[in-house]
Amino acid sequence: MRRYVLTRDARDLLLPGTAFGGFGKLSFDTNSETFTTSAAAYGTQNGFEFLGYLNWGNGDNHTDGDGREVIGTETDFLSGIGKLAYEADEGHRFELSHDRVKDDAPRPFRANIGSLTNRPGDVIRDYTLERQNTVFTYTDAETMERTMRSCCGGSRGP
Repeated sequence: MRRYVLTRDARDLLLPGTAFGGFGKLSFDTNSETFTTSAAAYGTQNGFEFLGYLNWGNGDNHTDGDGREVIGTETDFLSGIGKLAYEADEGHRFELSHDRVKDDAPRPFRANIGSLTNRPGDVIRDYTLERQNTVFTYTDAETMERTMRSCCGGSRGP
């Protein structure tokens, strides 16, 4: 069985009749004094598409209902994706994408479990996750239509 990971393209996000768009979000969590923000820009022009998205967060550990600090819950991440594509009138699509994630904050040895009873000492560890992925994809019109029907229940709109 094949599995597909589909990310959004510029034309998935654009309002009808528009060629360019974007959005931004800023939030603040008072419990952990954590800022998170994200921003995106995307557009299409003469068969070309671009999409860029960034997500950033930074903050402290949060406190539980009794006012105790919950260690291993601080936020320190940066992630993003960039995509460039060209689709010819005949349906041939060429796409290059790159995504990157970096999460660098102390974490519990076992997420969502709390402390380990059989492990003396530290209950958290330095945890750095860094991942990046670059993908080039060529798709012809027939293959794209078949893929969209099998995984998404319909055809890809204009």
